[in-house]
Amino acid sequence: MSIETMKAIVLRYLKQVLDNGQVDILDELLTEDCVIHRPEFPAPIVGLDNFKAFLSLAFTAIVCRMETTVHDIMAEGDLLSCRLSHKFVFFENAVLPSRIGTHETGGREVVGAAMAMCRFRDGKIAEEWVFKDEIGLLMQLGAF
Repeated sequence: MSIETMKAIVLRYLKQVLDNGQVDILDELLTEDCVIHRPEFPAPIVGLDNFKAFLSLAFTAIVCRMETTVHDIMAEGDLLSCRLSHKFVFFENAVLPSRIGTHETGGREVVGAAMAMCRFRDGKIAEEWVFKDEIGLLMQLGAF
């Protein structure tokens, strides 16, 4: 798989799925047995159906709007990494999970920095690791 194809898949995932809530196109982008590592959960999300359920919940109960900016993107072999930021607008009564508990969002708008790495298999994302500046995000929400 070419690096340009991997970049196109990740950009489509970020823009169409995360920014626009088009969860239905995940079948085209991720493997059925994908593994998603997120810092706010003690164990990975395993399987496409479980990841769809997680995103559907997030888009209806936590994040009312999100806009992603990709600052850097690079790939080698079957891995692609990107440095990005998300501008989140939370629902008024949303509760955000983190490694140190849950936090009321109060409908605020915040910007969170993150890095993500994806491993590809058979033309799709098979595994994703997300590293985010949770402290910076929580500081904006007034948790500290």
